[in-house]
Amino acid sequence: QLSEIYRKIRNTLRILLANLGDPATDFVPATHMLPFHQLTNLDQWALTRLQQLIQRVRTCYDHYEFHTIYH
Repeated sequence: QLSEIYRKIRNTLRILLANLGDPATDFVPATHMLPFHQLTNLDQWALTRLQQLIQRVRTCYDHYEFHTIYH
């Protein structure tokens, strides 16, 4: 079961990396990024939730709670 979980995560990351595109022509944070206060309420909410998720995942990794990350 663990190998199946690993395979799914690995395949997902491969797809994400393949779709990043060419950094020379795509989104460049230095020129395209908006300050947080200029984002829509929905974008602000999504970024806040993402930061919360990142913090929870890092905490779980730090405490070796891998089962919590997966579920």
